[in-house]
Amino acid sequence: MAMVSICAAGVANTKWWKVSFSAMRLGLIGFILPFYWIYDPALLMEGSWIEILKVTLFICMGTIALAGGIYGYLLKPNGLWERALFFISAAILLFPKTPLLDLF
Repeated sequence: MAMVSICAAGVANTKWWKVSFSAMRLGLIGFILPFYWIYDPALLMEGSWIEILKVTLFICMGTIALAGGIYGYLLKPNGLWERALFFISAAILLFPKTPLLDLF
């Protein structure tokens, strides 16, 4: 991905590190997703349908929270404390087997 972003920066005649950082932000969830499958096999449709639905819902909410934290915008521009809250909630929701979420 780094070589592609550097080539794209050359074509667009812009700074390569800005393009590379934007590409990293866009691809972050793609790097994290394989770890979900290892951590929780319910995402591979193994287990009861309630467990599969619960884990899928938490992962989707965590992904949205991570995107809101990374980009600083979710329905409106976010302040610093809202971005921090998005990062904290993403960290909790992206790992559904934490003791905090065992209540559900």
